[in-house]
Amino acid sequence: MRRTVLERLFDDLNAELFRGRVSTCAVVRVPYLERIYGCDGLYELHRSRIVVQSGLPAWSERQVLLHEMCHASLPGHSGHGSPFLRQLRRLARRGETWAIREAHRYATDPWLLTMDALDDLDHQWHTLPQSASKRARCLILTKANRLLARL
Repeated sequence: MRRTVLERLFDDLNAELFRGRVSTCAVVRVPYLERIYGCDGLYELHRSRIVVQSGLPAWSERQVLLHEMCHASLPGHSGHGSPFLRQLRRLARRGETWAIREAHRYATDPWLLTMDALDDLDHQWHTLPQSASKRARCLILTKANRLLARL
């Protein structure tokens, strides 16, 4: 099957900046990401797919793709925590100067930190076993309420 232009860019960046260690993904453009999710890119682990907002300039599309490739390179990790920030800093050392600014923003911006913490709680909620206690569920909800109160 032929790879799209974005998928070929993925392949090139994977070889150049990740030593081919990111599992091959489908890469697609969609018109709704910004409107629905408030972002320009999304890595869907369960579909092995990177989704990029359509209509971005080429330089921005490349940065979004690299950002999502950082997520894809960290199976089992979600959000923008320490492993993700290390990947961005590694890209910065390889000449991707925008990545150091992005790493700083994800490490210090209160809104982004809160959103990541809420995403982590959402993941915990959805991965709780059916047998989880009421106390475990209440603890997650209490943490989420505290985070939301800070906004």
